[in-house]
Amino acid sequence: MVFLHPPAVFDFRKRAIFPGPIDNTLPNCTPQFIVPPIGMVSIAEYLMRNGAKVRIFNLGELMMNSPSFELEDFLKGNYARIYAIDLHWCNHSQGAIEVAKLCKRIHSDSFVVLGGLTATCFSTEILQKFPFVDAVVRGEGEIPMLKLLNSLELRKIEQVHNLTFRKDKRIMVNPMSPPVSNLDEYEFAMPELLEPGNLSTRGVSPDGKVVRWWGIPICRGCAYSCHHCGGSSLSYETLLSREKLAFRSPSKLVEDLRKLSEKGFKSVFLFQDPRMGGASYYKSLFKELKEAKLDIDLGMELFIPAGKDYLEELKSIKIPINLSISPESAVEEVRIPHGRNYSNESLLKTIDLCRDLQIKLGIFFMVGLGKDTPESIKQTLLFCEMLYFKDREKRFNKEERLFQGPLWFKPEMALLILLDPGSFGFNFPEQAGYNLIFKSFEDYYKGLSLPSWHQWISYETKYMNKDMLVDWGLYALERLFYLQEKYSLYERGEDRALLNYERFKLRVNRAIIPLIDEIVKIKEEKEREERLFLLKDILDECLKGKVPDRSESFKPTERFYRESIGQIMKQIGGFIS
Repeated sequence: MVFLHPPAVFDFRKRAIFPGPIDNTLPNCTPQFIVPPIGMVSIAEYLMRNGAKVRIFNLGELMMNSPSFELEDFLKGNYARIYAIDLHWCNHSQGAIEVAKLCKRIHSDSFVVLGGLTATCFSTEILQKFPFVDAVVRGEGEIPMLKLLNSLELRKIEQVHNLTFRKDKRIMVNPMSPPVSNLDEYEFAMPELLEPGNLSTRGVSPDGKVVRWWGIPICRGCAYSCHHCGGSSLSYETLLSREKLAFRSPSKLVEDLRKLSEKGFKSVFLFQDPRMGGASYYKSLFKELKEAKLDIDLGMELFIPAGKDYLEELKSIKIPINLSISPESAVEEVRIPHGRNYSNESLLKTIDLCRDLQIKLGIFFMVGLGKDTPESIKQTLLFCEMLYFKDREKRFNKEERLFQGPLWFKPEMALLILLDPGSFGFNFPEQAGYNLIFKSFEDYYKGLSLPSWHQWISYETKYMNKDMLVDWGLYALERLFYLQEKYSLYERGEDRALLNYERFKLRVNRAIIPLIDEIVKIKEEKEREERLFLLKDILDECLKGKVPDRSESFKPTERFYRESIGQIMKQIGGFIS
């Protein structure tokens, strides 16, 4: 069996793609989302442990690593009985389908199977509309994938639980098997299974150093049901038949961390909030972490604000910690109905505690929640400014006028571009305050085949249409850059230059939206693609210094595009030559 992690856009090197602000929010994943879901690793290891021949190829990273890499030639040289393609996040809707199509075209006798949350949600539709996909494994995949591999030669796939497949031109939906009750029987600390594993395992430690990075799940399932999330309690129950959380024991987590440390990994993110396992669980985990004395940095999640006792116990493990919390909005009337049921007062107490204990805390907000309005976004930005002000007062020595210590908490903000299929907001959009633009899998597939990020937005809200979401999403990012400058986050000249560069990129992304909208109206495909490439070439020249060869036939158009971007450069001071 060959596992394939697809890029978000199958042919991104051969198409004019405009990822926009995604570049700002996903530096590790890249706009092609090259970090695979950790379940792909645990499934592959489980199959190998049971005698299967398995390999995992990260196609997006292979494409990024080598301009000469051709996927068709690569697949011809890597025959497998089964090609297993992850369609976990909806971002991969276009890439997963195109990779599946190519696998079937090259190896017509192979069995092409998709898996993951998005594939599970749309399993029947995928088989109805894409005949080159043979099956979808729904829900958790370790045991069903092994059974599929063992039963395929015997033509007994109708006995494989969790499988949606074709039989005599009919689509069959096998029953779900009970999900596992704990995660100790699977292995996740296996980065060596991923080929290649360079860009996708590059992270940043709490002290800002670039290090090798990996992620380990604390549990499967969730106790919360945030409206945009495909990994919520609602999604786990309806898509994966999981009614109870399954935890990984503290001893196994420490074993995972020790293995990763020995393999040279210096930063590990523990997915899910350990408090969902109760006090006895997280106290046991912290005790074992303290006794292990690991040379590793940890990232951990807070799904709700944390009290002093919890944070003091966390600090006592003597390992560098980088916490993250996602209130999504600073307006309680927006946040609480969305599923983040806590007050600003409790959030601020947690922020102050983290600063006093010198625990780094990332605070993440979103533009585009169901009850968001322009006013609520302004209020969230004012909240962010208050946080920057608080941090500067803590860091600044008023007598010496010098900074004392690092930034301990930093607010971030991003536009919620895609509603996860299977989330509460997707299943009950009107109740959650959404109006769906992408309602089916085909909508995701076609929508994410379009060239620009602003065309990928899958919803509108009760108070904000798509154009407003784009405008306010960009405004929020621009405002955060302004606050970072105002509150002296960037003292060095090179840091200020980087800030200006990021601000310039945002303004260009805003400026080219009407240009892209006009280009996509062109009916003649060749002319449409040539103009998109022309615009992308000029953009790359401005942002990256690349000067490609161009056709002589579009000189007037090139001049117009250059003038449009040139106006932005003048507004920002013309610092890019």
